[in-house]
Amino acid sequence: MIDISDGLSIDLSRLLKASGVAARLELDRVPVAHFATLEDALGGGEDYELLAALPDPDAVAAAAAELSEAFGVSLAEIGVVVEGDGTVAVGDDGSEHPLDPTGWDHFR
Repeated sequence: MIDISDGLSIDLSRLLKASGVAARLELDRVPVAHFATLEDALGGGEDYELLAALPDPDAVAAAAAELSEAFGVSLAEIGVVVEGDGTVAVGDDGSEHPLDPTGWDHFR
């Protein structure tokens, strides 16, 4: 689990790199705030959200139920972890392309 205050795509890339895996991110499942764009959701920072990788669909369902009951918040399932490295973005038309890690880089 990681906070995504530097941006979803860059913090996702950090989590994946540290874990030695890749991800397939379903772009149509990424929550986008009112008046924001998908690019804002992927690369914008200062979001007070958490990104978590859960082991299976049962764990996702259990976590979603617990979060909803305890805090009244929802859990968005936005993709899956796969073997490899990097992130593949999957569009709503099924097209795939590498997703560049955009967001705040403290070392730039």
